[in-house]
Amino acid sequence: MLKILLLSVLAVAMIGLMVPSVFAEEASIPQWIKNNAGWWADGQIPDSAFVQGIQFLIKEGIIVIPPTEQEASSESTSIPAWIKNNAGWWADGQIPDSAFVQGIQFLIKEGIIVIEQERLETESQVVESLDLTISSPPKFEKYFGKYVDVFGVPIYATSQVTDGKVLHAANVLAQYLDNDADGTPDNPLVVEKLKETNSVIPLFTNEWEDETSKIWDDFSDDGYGSEFNCWIALYADETNPRNQFDASLEEILHMITQCGYGEAYPEIFAEKEGSALSNAMTNAIESRHYNPFVDERMPFGDQHTEYIYWALTSILGAQENRLGEIGQEWKLNTKEKIMEGDPDIYNLLTEPEYKFPTILPDGNYQG
Repeated sequence: MLKILLLSVLAVAMIGLMVPSVFAEEASIPQWIKNNAGWWADGQIPDSAFVQGIQFLIKEGIIVIPPTEQEASSESTSIPAWIKNNAGWWADGQIPDSAFVQGIQFLIKEGIIVIEQERLETESQVVESLDLTISSPPKFEKYFGKYVDVFGVPIYATSQVTDGKVLHAANVLAQYLDNDADGTPDNPLVVEKLKETNSVIPLFTNEWEDETSKIWDDFSDDGYGSEFNCWIALYADETNPRNQFDASLEEILHMITQCGYGEAYPEIFAEKEGSALSNAMTNAIESRHYNPFVDERMPFGDQHTEYIYWALTSILGAQENRLGEIGQEWKLNTKEKIMEGDPDIYNLLTEPEYKFPTILPDGNYQG
């Protein structure tokens, strides 16, 4: 029993690591998922591990199965032999993707795979509460399949990214730009600079897709390099994950401060020596509450990007319970600590003229 349990956990981990993609609604399934199906069909992974792995990926939104009505109960929880046969044939390329998806739908219908409806309903409610909608990209459709416009600042996502992840990123961006939720940007100058610099959030399923997709090579070859002049890549597996820090709070803010505030107020927020931000950062490093040298490869400009991120999100409460995790790089993880230990950056980020956010985004924009 213990061996099966360990195999189950291992299989879930392997699937989570090796299957960083999505079952699109039209049932187009990436090639690497077939490896896992083949292992299961060959008996290398037990039924329980296969079910737990698929169920985990569905619940996390990593894969999406077409809507399937789930019956209230089922007398059997065993997996019919024909589904395992289908998995093996599909892994060998003998049957189409749709046939494998039908097997997963059968397991859902029979209650062998249980879908957490509450999470799906929550995502639907988020969609309904937004003025933001996902659409086909107005351009770059060769590279990206989904698009959201947030006050003129675009998010481009690959087709494999689930709608829930795209909308969460759009909500966070909207909350950063319109923190009082009155329907207009808090600092129009910053938004104007984001548009002028062609600032973009490209959203991939994970770092693996970003690095292996060859999008950027094709992008450059096709002459679109200037169209993505200022961009910070975001990964769906790090966006609003369960029981982990939401990376969208960091990456989206990086773009806003670097390409918005840095361009709108270069003497204050430019990531260069002599700006007020740079002077405050130098003092923070000398005071040893900011240590950008934890990452020896971090360029000088990026040290500013990280510094203002740590400071603002600490003021907003995002880092309050993370000191053990972030302490080697950043020690002033609360508003009170920054007020006392780094008044220079505190005064900059709370100066009414600049209209920085005063409420931490939670992915639920109500403007």
